[in-house]
Amino acid sequence: MLDDKSIKNDKKAIFEHIGYIPSNAASAILGETAEDDVALSLILAKKEKKKNALLKARDIINTFANSDFSKHDVLTLSSGEEKIVSICSQVILDKDILLFDEPFNFLDYKATIMLIDLLLKLKESGKTILIVSHELDKFLSICDNMIILKNGEVKHTGAPESLLDRLNENNIHRPFGDFRNMRWR
Repeated sequence: MLDDKSIKNDKKAIFEHIGYIPSNAASAILGETAEDDVALSLILAKKEKKKNALLKARDIINTFANSDFSKHDVLTLSSGEEKIVSICSQVILDKDILLFDEPFNFLDYKATIMLIDLLLKLKESGKTILIVSHELDKFLSICDNMIILKNGEVKHTGAPESLLDRLNENNIHRPFGDFRNMRWR
């Protein structure tokens, strides 16, 4: 449902409103440089010409990354930088909903911090963020709602603190300590 309207079978609406960030970000990168890849999203969606798309791509990468790697060859990017490129390729299209599949895969500590900061920026900007992950300790303290799935079926939904006792019964490792105080900094 989007704005109380089902979009289940509406591929155009799904494409317009939902951005998908795959687990293996490198598999979604098509451009030669980071900015080429992000700009390609705008060009393929027929939202911008190449020159403007490149400027917007560079701007969004600089907004969400802690360094400027926009002109770097994609083959030289770290896993964290690849993840940011993949995210920026969707954010630049102004998607309402961003679906992250195992976003912390392949990330070291520094890249994990960078991604958490990016998720917080996206959340603060009003984006709806859906995270599919087994690594609760990395994002539990920043999420508003949680859904527990088992064998593809929704078992429980609610605020994270209300579902902590349900984790073990669904074969999900409960993070140590008070989740509200979990910070990666």
